[in-house]
Amino acid sequence: MGKTRTHTISWPVAVLHFFVVALFISMPFLMNSLHKPGPPPGGQGMLPPDEHHIPFPLLNVYRPELQNLLLVVFFYINLFVLIPRFLIRSNVWRYVLVTTLAAFAMMILIWAMHYGIDKMNHMIPVSFIARAPGLLVSFGIVTGIAVGLGLYNDWKRSQEEKAELRAVAVESELSFLKSQVSPHFLFNTLNNIYSMSVVQSPQTPDAVLKLASLMRYMLYEASAPTVPLRKEIQNLNDYIDLQRIRLTDKVSIRFEVEGIVDDRAVHPLLLIPFIENAFKHGISYSNASQVEMRLHITADAVELFVSNPVVPADANQKDKSSGVGLLNVKKRLDLLYPNRHQLVIKNDGSTYRVTLKLETKPL
Repeated sequence: MGKTRTHTISWPVAVLHFFVVALFISMPFLMNSLHKPGPPPGGQGMLPPDEHHIPFPLLNVYRPELQNLLLVVFFYINLFVLIPRFLIRSNVWRYVLVTTLAAFAMMILIWAMHYGIDKMNHMIPVSFIARAPGLLVSFGIVTGIAVGLGLYNDWKRSQEEKAELRAVAVESELSFLKSQVSPHFLFNTLNNIYSMSVVQSPQTPDAVLKLASLMRYMLYEASAPTVPLRKEIQNLNDYIDLQRIRLTDKVSIRFEVEGIVDDRAVHPLLLIPFIENAFKHGISYSNASQVEMRLHITADAVELFVSNPVVPADANQKDKSSGVGLLNVKKRLDLLYPNRHQLVIKNDGSTYRVTLKLETKPL
């Protein structure tokens, strides 16, 4: 079942509508001179003599506010009914026709209101023709404001929908990339444990426990958008310990962590591909090898440095099934840390170096 979109009015929009209503009601008229037509031909004028008693003085005094209240009603009918139903759907001519009819009907209603107040107060009513110019100006202004606000609301809504679609697309791509990391990572680790079991290494049980810890992290904790940095480091330690178990004394492994790790958050499984790559492609089974890894943590960034020797392709048994690797993590970095990461990879033919800097936030 599809997700239902709900639109709520934010407080700035609510305040804006409040001021729009207050403006219309409080101002005598937007075009005051046009709304006070002169006396009809041969008549005494719109107002009675001073000595004449007006039965309903409040209606006479506040008739501009009553008229503006009807303009407010027309404004919101236009904004919430006519514009979304016709103009936004590209039925421009139908919108013009319906709006013109609605405005004409409201003009007659306003004229009828004035006519009734004049009659009740024993005043000479002003004809519809005399009031029409001022009403046309007011309804034109109201319609223009409504159209501008309606088109802006539609543009803003479309931008929000596009942003939501982009977010969903990014989330889907990240889920796909992360789903590739886990089986790829698991495949390599199982290969290592299988090699240990073949030679009946006494450290095989410890390797299985480390693998269980790695799987627990990937299944239950790495599914979150971010994780505490200390948990990501613990996962790195478990992986490095697995490598130490299977490798000989010819391989020197050094992993250092500098800085305070308790109050940082990172996206999971972003650091381990670079360390995994060092062990996959930087270990020689015939010559001495040295893998150096250092994690430097500051108040606003995490920097990973990895260095390993460049081993010829035929000097060790590389994983031929890799199809993820660094391209995968580069895509994830671009999606998760746009303009907030620096990745430098150098290969001088003898040493392969990676420096990754991520801007991080507190937990």
